[in-house]
Amino acid sequence: MTVNRQLRGSGDPAAESTYVDEVKEEVEALWRIGVEPLTSVAGTNTITASPLVSGTGFAAYAAGNKFSLIPANANTGAVTINVAGRGAKAVKTAAGNALTGGEMLAGTLYQIEYDGTDFRLAAGGYDLGAGINGATSKTTPVDADEFVLSDSAASNVAKKVTLAELKAIFGGGWTLVDEIEPTSDVASISKTGLSAYRDVKITFAMQTSGPSGTLSIQARSSGGTWRTFFDVGGSSGATLIGELTIANFGRNNNIKIVSGAIYAINNGLVDRSDAVVPAATSANIGIARAVTWSEKWDELRFVPSSGNIEGSTADQRAYAAFYGQGDGD
Repeated sequence: MTVNRQLRGSGDPAAESTYVDEVKEEVEALWRIGVEPLTSVAGTNTITASPLVSGTGFAAYAAGNKFSLIPANANTGAVTINVAGRGAKAVKTAAGNALTGGEMLAGTLYQIEYDGTDFRLAAGGYDLGAGINGATSKTTPVDADEFVLSDSAASNVAKKVTLAELKAIFGGGWTLVDEIEPTSDVASISKTGLSAYRDVKITFAMQTSGPSGTLSIQARSSGGTWRTFFDVGGSSGATLIGELTIANFGRNNNIKIVSGAIYAINNGLVDRSDAVVPAATSANIGIARAVTWSEKWDELRFVPSSGNIEGSTADQRAYAAFYGQGDGD
């Protein structure tokens, strides 16, 4: 509004009263659009402060109120602010999201603006590195989580990528699905639910309790036929130590790649062509082979042809760890 600043005659009380009201209205309007510094700022997530100029003279918050402040402490979670005792209001990001920690740093100047419901961080000297360092950790990231990067192909403007997109670029990394270490002799060691993963890796160390027979590594689809990758053993039982990676384990793919290394003791390593590799009492075998079973696999197991897998004796106890990466079909 525009005030007629010519003074009314002193003989017209009504006109003088109207003039005072108009001046008061304009001053309040100017105060609402100006940025007023806050003093006596205290607190971490529950902040109190006083306006430098207006003091407690304003009746209530109004949309458009702007304040500048320097926090006394870095926030560690959601934040509220109470200006001049007029009530605590949430401080949110410029987009209207709750603060989570590290967005407001001690000793840094910020501007907040009231939107009619909450205050929003409208401006300030945000230190990205310090903000990241002070942010709350997330212990279990999910594929929808987002990261910011500088796009070198678009004049270095800020762009976002999801964790799922980064996994697709860098391979996703291995997730530990399960560890099995039986405390008694068992007929087999197996793990189901592996079809959720594109690739599966197993690490293992075990031996059979029987005096003879083989120890097999097998896979199958849900309720399907067991497919044997390797057998180890013979007349003196079997001991198996090593690691295998099976690519396309959880995919309906005609080719599955098996690679890794196995240390086999007692009569060597036997593949499904029944050729002993080598025909010796022990061997350290590097493995790389392709198999063309087309089904989508779900389960892996270690199973002896006779006897059990050792678990009752601590120094002979079997161990198997199952890992997955990528998504199955």
